[in-house]
Amino acid sequence: MPGSLPYNEEELLPLIANADKQAFAVFYNRMFPGLFHLSYKMLNSKSEAEDIVADTFVKFWKSRHQFTSLPETAAWLRRTTRNATLDLLKHQQVKSRKESEVAAISYPQEEFSVADMYAELLQEIY
Repeated sequence: MPGSLPYNEEELLPLIANADKQAFAVFYNRMFPGLFHLSYKMLNSKSEAEDIVADTFVKFWKSRHQFTSLPETAAWLRRTTRNATLDLLKHQQVKSRKESEVAAISYPQEEFSVADMYAELLQEIY
């Protein structure tokens, strides 16, 4: 992008649509803090919030041609970040519940040696 960078996000969107990586970097640096805060306050995990926001910007870059107005773009970024954060929280809850269910399964107290199991298997076969 020749010359100085525009300071207006509305001017950045057409540049980003044309794959201007410098314009994207400016836009990213302006939008990241708010999106990170949104995700972090729900997750309380810096690394997971950073990953979610990074994934959101990857999706934004891949569909950058569809964005023409700043309010719509900002809303899309917030919604995508929030939904990804909620999806992660739901996944974590399901994982935790399944781990608890597995931990609650009682296993027989009898312990068999490999030799005992092999002998029992041979008896069943023959």
